[in-house]
Amino acid sequence: VSRVVPCATIAPRFYPFVAFTVAGRAVTGVRVRQTDELLVLRDAAGAEVRIPRAEIEELQTSRRSLMPETTIRLLDREEARDLFAYLQGLE
Repeated sequence: VSRVVPCATIAPRFYPFVAFTVAGRAVTGVRVRQTDELLVLRDAAGAEVRIPRAEIEELQTSRRSLMPETTIRLLDREEARDLFAYLQGLE
């Protein structure tokens, strides 16, 4: 189910985070790494966003997948089959 409806089940290591900065910016992504000084998130486009901890006002986890729920509709049968095979290999 989670492969067709991305928000159905998300493994904890893939929980997206939303970092709200003191400048009023909201950055959403999967945590790549963190230190006492820096948080690095990977956004839905795959870009790494580096946020100094001193600039983070609030950090929240989200249960909403970064993968758009309509992604599967954009794929033809062979692409969908390839995607499922790849995702099954990740487990």
